[in-house]
Amino acid sequence: MAMRVRVGTVSKPHGIKGEVKVLSDTYDRALFSKLKSVYIDGRPYGLESIKLANTFVIFKLRGIDSVEAADFLRNKAVEIDKKDRLPLPADMFYINDLVGCGVYAGLN
Repeated sequence: MAMRVRVGTVSKPHGIKGEVKVLSDTYDRALFSKLKSVYIDGRPYGLESIKLANTFVIFKLRGIDSVEAADFLRNKAVEIDKKDRLPLPADMFYINDLVGCGVYAGLN
């Protein structure tokens, strides 16, 4: 099983065709335009469309075709496979890669 990382939270339904608003937890929302699928509540969903808005992202998830179905996903975490993250510049790290690491202060 691939490791997953959280990239956002479903906020609420958007429109009447099953789209959802997602509040992003990522440093670069360009990540979303490259995704083909996400996991919500551990279940995989294919992405039919992705729109970047001012402070959120709008997903059209395959199989979610009504406001009621979209509302069922409200406040749930959106995750992706760790391998789908964007590469970081040198000397930068993802926070979840540092969890559990020791920190040592250099003494001069």
